[in-house]
Amino acid sequence: MKIKQYVYFGISSEVLTAEMIAGRIGLEPDKIMVRASRTADPPRPRRHKWELGSYEPGLDISDHVSRVLVRVEPARDAICALVDEGEVQAWLQFVRTFGTEDGEEEIIDETPEGLVKLSGQHQLLGWHLHRDTLAFLHDVGAEIDADEYG
Repeated sequence: MKIKQYVYFGISSEVLTAEMIAGRIGLEPDKIMVRASRTADPPRPRRHKWELGSYEPGLDISDHVSRVLVRVEPARDAICALVDEGEVQAWLQFVRTFGTEDGEEEIIDETPEGLVKLSGQHQLLGWHLHRDTLAFLHDVGAEIDADEYG
């Protein structure tokens, strides 16, 4: 089975645009979403979104998280202040899609010890969050959201 996954740190607001969020925290996003860019009534999406992430194929969730946090960490205090004002929400998003054509194939081979990895033990499954990651998310008032599709 093929798996594709990525992680991003997101900040959204009904009031502040992604550009305003970027200005306040001093980091340019990788992606943005503009409120009501698809429909005006009802507005979809309902909130402006600022996103900074890790999208490189072949990384497990833990590696993606590490790459994202290295990029976001310099804005810790600014993100805290912004979240404390109450007009934004912050979160760390994991997205995993099973069976996608552009995903990473499961590696099944023999180990140096002569053992063969069984099917269903995909190298990208599983993840771990270090206590420093949890402390960062707590400090900035961010939630964790994990989506799986397929």
